[in-house]
Amino acid sequence: MDKRRLIEQGKNVLIVALTLSALYLSGVIGTIQDYVAGDSIGSVIQQEGTGGAQHEPGPAAQPLAMMISPSENAHHGVKYDGDALSEVYGWFTASLGEALGSSGEPVEVGLDDWERALSGRGVFFDYLYPQSMSTLSSWLGTEISSGASTHTSRRFCLAVEDSGVVLYYIRDYDGSPYRCETALNAERLAERLDGYAPNGAVFAFELGSRYSDIDPYYAMLEALPEVPVLEASNPLTEADVPSILPLFGISDLVASSYSEDDGTAVYIEGDNSLRISPDGEIKFSSVRPDEAAELTVGTGAIISRAYSVASQLPRGLNSSLQLTLIQYDWESGEYTVAFDYVVDGVQVCFGERRGAMVFKYTGEGELVEAEIICRSYTENGSQTPMPERQALSLVSEAGGGEPMLAYVDSGAVSLTWVIKR
Repeated sequence: MDKRRLIEQGKNVLIVALTLSALYLSGVIGTIQDYVAGDSIGSVIQQEGTGGAQHEPGPAAQPLAMMISPSENAHHGVKYDGDALSEVYGWFTASLGEALGSSGEPVEVGLDDWERALSGRGVFFDYLYPQSMSTLSSWLGTEISSGASTHTSRRFCLAVEDSGVVLYYIRDYDGSPYRCETALNAERLAERLDGYAPNGAVFAFELGSRYSDIDPYYAMLEALPEVPVLEASNPLTEADVPSILPLFGISDLVASSYSEDDGTAVYIEGDNSLRISPDGEIKFSSVRPDEAAELTVGTGAIISRAYSVASQLPRGLNSSLQLTLIQYDWESGEYTVAFDYVVDGVQVCFGERRGAMVFKYTGEGELVEAEIICRSYTENGSQTPMPERQALSLVSEAGGGEPMLAYVDSGAVSLTWVIKR
């Protein structure tokens, strides 16, 4: 087993779940900070995904980095630019959906095959956090009928080969690459690829040993775009409360309520309680059953329920929500789902929190806990990030990992490079 595979598997040792459980820690060197995989919870889910869920397509899973390769070893990379990502993804969304929906049985391949696909003609999608492939497929309007429906992955590649278009992905569970034949039209995909000229983007593994301790499939741009300077505010007002309460099964006509000394409003109805603080933080709790509920609701349905609540909470027009965590704990019988804000293609982090919006559901789909920070972001000028090569050097000095440009919201919003491990 080579070093690249060890890196992929090492990143998943603590996870063995549906996605990263990330913990944001204090500064390491300069503006480089750690964003480390946290402890796996109890005995976490092993089958990765359950599939078969019906829910509305939603923007809670969009790639935050893409590479379009019109020819071998020639890439057009896009990231940290919301408009550019939306445009490129719009061109290839249908292709990814069709590839997933028509995918044949997955076959495990070697890392050399995966890397040949990345370096060859095709298009690469990186969602940054692993996604249930059955759920992603349904969001794109298709349904996987092959064994890939139970797999999860954050990175996908549609490769144009002699046999047609082949879907490659790295399975999150064990870090192994897989390939699936698809019914996607190779000529049509190639025409779209030809519309993009190379812009100097490369994968870390294509640079040889110089960045051997950097995630090998990290997509690197020749020059980073300018990104907005952000100011954060609390968008939640008293007028929003009547529309928020029903999202948590509470009626403003039935619930009893009171205010605490710090201005926090508390609403109680039966076993449910909701706390709304003046700084925009929402906390919900419900009495949990004495015994863990049976697992009767699939991953896709849980994501849909959580996103339905999250998408209706107050937030500004400049941010979108990104699914960053979905895992099931066999010991407690609960799902944990998290969403984070993304502004212009850049994720927002909140200290040691698992996400801006974190929901816990029983295996039967009942919401039992939620912790939410409502935020609105406004742009106040632009800024140039630290050059990517300089950031990579600092990451190497800090022990390696995967660099990620992020906003850190601690009241004031700062831009920094973080290390995902």
